[in-house]
Amino acid sequence: MGIICQGQALDIIQKNNLYTPSETQINQQENIISVIWDSKGERFVKIRFNIIKNENKEIKYVEADGAFVKINQFKDYSVRPEKTRNLEYIQNCKWIGQYGEKLQKIAKWTATWKGQKMEGVGGYYSNDGLKESFWNDLLENYWSRGQVQSYGEYFKNKKIGPWIYIYFKNKIGGGYYNAKGQRNGKWIVLSDKFWDCDQITYHGEYKNGNKIGRWDIYLEKKIIGGGQYYQNQRNKNGIKIGRWIVPNDWQSQIIYDGIYEGGTKVGRWDIWYQKNYEDKQLVGGGQYDEKQQDGQFTESIKIGKWTELFEGFCKSNFVTYIGEYRNGKKVGRWDIFYIDSWTKNINIIGGGLYDFKKEGDEIVNSYKIGRWIEITDCFCCYGQVFYCGNYLDGKKIGKWAIYFKDEWKKEKQLIGGGIYKVDQEDDNTINSNKIGYWIELGDNFGDGIGQEQIIFTGEYKNDKKFGIWDVMKRDKFKMEAGFQKIQYIEIKGEN
Repeated sequence: MGIICQGQALDIIQKNNLYTPSETQINQQENIISVIWDSKGERFVKIRFNIIKNENKEIKYVEADGAFVKINQFKDYSVRPEKTRNLEYIQNCKWIGQYGEKLQKIAKWTATWKGQKMEGVGGYYSNDGLKESFWNDLLENYWSRGQVQSYGEYFKNKKIGPWIYIYFKNKIGGGYYNAKGQRNGKWIVLSDKFWDCDQITYHGEYKNGNKIGRWDIYLEKKIIGGGQYYQNQRNKNGIKIGRWIVPNDWQSQIIYDGIYEGGTKVGRWDIWYQKNYEDKQLVGGGQYDEKQQDGQFTESIKIGKWTELFEGFCKSNFVTYIGEYRNGKKVGRWDIFYIDSWTKNINIIGGGLYDFKKEGDEIVNSYKIGRWIEITDCFCCYGQVFYCGNYLDGKKIGKWAIYFKDEWKKEKQLIGGGIYKVDQEDDNTINSNKIGYWIELGDNFGDGIGQEQIIFTGEYKNDKKFGIWDVMKRDKFKMEAGFQKIQYIEIKGEN
């Protein structure tokens, strides 16, 4: 499982080295959701991993299923674990340099990528551990298909003067920092998700770190969106006003088009899809209502019928959610629609009901009830995974089944699941916990070719895994052999 590069999977997870920390080992743990590129489905998909800092002066990056991503040594217990969500960066980038007597970074630091020195990358730290003079930095989202560096000067850890972005030895953006380390004047800023296939940049002006005036959004050399920022004595940070056209963070072929007033969305917003950035197709949208206080717009809320896009929406994965909002809360029936990329047939593949609670005339909360059919974050035409079961007051209850359907078969195959036990507290709130034997799917379970078919089998007690969990894999070309055990994980701690 990993970032897909040039059509081949870069396996950044070492599946043969599984890890489960004991409670005494964990000094600090953070749960992170990252993304990887699925070249077959032509979209980014989520992956979950943990950052664990233990008493052995190690930072361990561990996938949710227990597989090592990377182990780093650290010098100073006060240092927070590296918080980048970029798994390929974590796996392949290593910074090399000296530490001072107080364990602060000093002198020259350089970087390696996959064990090879990166020419010209790095810079100097002062004796106080602050970046000084000229640096060639890597962007936090640097990866094999987004090789962007930034070059400029630091003074006591603040960027000053001109800075530029470099992409394959070409200048593609940048601007000027004032003496306070604030962006000032004309800038070309890269999207946080900038990469080879989505080279999005923002062109406009800063004043003391705040965006002002007209900003245009470019895909390479073509304007695809933009809008206006407004600044006054009350709103010095610059707020969006008027019509804005904004590409999706992860896929610029998805465009959001609507009006801002006082920095909040109002009225009708449309969602367009532009296959190959040519003909636009209306694929979603709905209405925003606005709340005001002292004549200022403070909040925008969705109302009425909406068509929303699945997070992995793309040309081979036309999945939408259609239902109603009241006071910004989902209510009533919501359906999941899927358009087959080959036949163009439109089918309802899932959904369920939302109930709600009111205080006076206002809906304050909504929650799932009754039977639901849900899809996974990595759902795609090549590997369709469904979760089927019941909700009570927004909590899963009873038996839940996991089904799999590939693109060539009509029938779904039961492939996993288990039981949720319901407990009612004294205040009538409901808790649901996994119990007993479960079969769970790997984060990126797919068709067995582009995405592996890996499952985990074992037991839960009070919503916690315990004992031996088997890791099993099925070969796409040997389906008749079923799932074969490839590893196991021993869960330590309380039983």
